[in-house]
Amino acid sequence: MVRPGRGCFLWGGKSDFPDLLESRRTEKSTVRKCPNVCDERLAQLPLIVGHPITAWRCHRCEGLALKLSDLSSLTGAYRQSGEKVYSLHMKGPLSETANDDSSLNSGDRIPTFGFFPVLASLMGYALSSSPFSAFAQIQFHELGHALASWWIGAFALPLPWGLTFWGPSHHPLALLCFSGFGMIWILKASQERLPLARLLGVAALLTHYCALICLTDQRADDWRVWGGPLGEISLPVVGLILFFIPVPHKLRWDFWRYPAVVFAMLGVFGQHTAWADFHRSSGLPLGSLLGGRGDLNGDMNRILVMGWTQVELLNRLHQISVIAVAITVTISIVSLLYYFASRKRVKSRY
Repeated sequence: MVRPGRGCFLWGGKSDFPDLLESRRTEKSTVRKCPNVCDERLAQLPLIVGHPITAWRCHRCEGLALKLSDLSSLTGAYRQSGEKVYSLHMKGPLSETANDDSSLNSGDRIPTFGFFPVLASLMGYALSSSPFSAFAQIQFHELGHALASWWIGAFALPLPWGLTFWGPSHHPLALLCFSGFGMIWILKASQERLPLARLLGVAALLTHYCALICLTDQRADDWRVWGGPLGEISLPVVGLILFFIPVPHKLRWDFWRYPAVVFAMLGVFGQHTAWADFHRSSGLPLGSLLGGRGDLNGDMNRILVMGWTQVELLNRLHQISVIAVAITVTISIVSLLYYFASRKRVKSRY
């Protein structure tokens, strides 16, 4: 049994991997001998090329000792490193693997951000009627128009003041750009061993090609119009889901996921508040942000021309907004419960 002391180290023996990394305390701040029963001297080695993060390895039991202070910096540092890193989760000898989030077990990852979606949700709910929430709704609305345009092979430029420029659908250069970006995404996700990111890229390309084959120019324009209100409701939920998915390290998602999920929560609760107000007043937001209610080219005006009635459109969008909030709350609660379960599991190892 290792006597408790001031130096805190993570330890995982060969029999423990990949699920257990037990926390133990040693007498000194620097480990010289293996805390396991083999009592071998430990060899110091770098975990990341170019970063001052080291661990100690026992050549007999092939276990690791790692400072908890180094572990906290490891989650950010190795995600931003383009070099190979040593895996902490594999049985047997250490091996080189791509720098993906699977190199740290869920017990190490979840405490760092498992509670954050709940905090972001509370912030979004508190500011659901504020100008910050209105600004987030506008950005998701215009991004929805742009994504729908890119999806059908058209150039689009979303602007932050409530305006999106788009070109004709099935444009060859736009198709080439979308397909090229999707293939690069899939390639980088495969190289970095990110299965969920790779699946996301494959799904985007498959639905893109299906839309090109199945949608006529008129139907494609209808989808672009629908992209605004649907994007305003659904894209914040997608942003929350992407918070938990590792993506290629070039995007620096290890940092940007935090402001992105706050922005997403402002959008999801803001749009629900807005559509709930529209539903109570039985009035659609006709017109456009720049042209006012008299602008006949507004999204709701163009959707009404497609054959929808005001009551049908209002009820349907309000229902979708309620579903979006329900999904958001469910994901946040599950994340929080997983966070507490992970903390309890870690504490039980001391």
